[in-house]
Amino acid sequence: MGLGAGRFVERFDVVVIGAGGMGSAAAHYLARDGRRVLLVEQFSVGHSRGSSHGGSRIIRHSYVEREYASLAPHAFALWRQLQRESSARLLGDTGGLDFAPPDYPTLLGRMATLDNLGLPYRLYGRSELARDFPQFRLPSGWVALYQADAGILSATRCVQTLAAHAVKRGAVLRENSRVLSVLPDGAGVRAEIDGPAGRQTVLADRRCWPLVPGQAVFWMNWASPLPMPRPCASPISS
Repeated sequence: MGLGAGRFVERFDVVVIGAGGMGSAAAHYLARDGRRVLLVEQFSVGHSRGSSHGGSRIIRHSYVEREYASLAPHAFALWRQLQRESSARLLGDTGGLDFAPPDYPTLLGRMATLDNLGLPYRLYGRSELARDFPQFRLPSGWVALYQADAGILSATRCVQTLAAHAVKRGAVLRENSRVLSVLPDGAGVRAEIDGPAGRQTVLADRRCWPLVPGQAVFWMNWASPLPMPRPCASPISS
């Protein structure tokens, strides 16, 4: 549909604003389900100005929050599926260790969640850990929770692969493009985009609002930090 000289309107089912980890994944799975998707990124896909870049991000089952832990098996399955489809190395299985005093609330919470969900783990004492993982030295009285289903995701590669597969499945990607406005419109939702090809107007179906992945960042100061064992590269630890 025309919109003045040199401008036109494109129609999509969904406009995803931001091609980081959440946005690229949303675009990928929406496109896989047959939706016409526009994925808009103000920088280039895989940039280092957000929270989804770099060589590694931890993926694991050992959470205090049951909601996160219950999603983990599905997340692992989807990453492995994408890895097979793309032939890109995305997930490295390393196992994971959590170090803490035996009565530490976070440790107890993670154990309770794993127990409730029927997810296996092993609790190590100091001497047992030294035998199986000699690179670690626990403080006296501490324990280690080992969970085999943990690993590392190659963050930048994951984002790039998701975005590429979204495009492969029919999504339209606009890099180096800023969203100037998103407003309700009689024909749906109207978004104004400014990119390398100039300003563009797009409409999203009235049944599907634009998806803007959110990001909350905060810092916490510990009143009395716990002493930590010497760091080691593998397995992942916290």
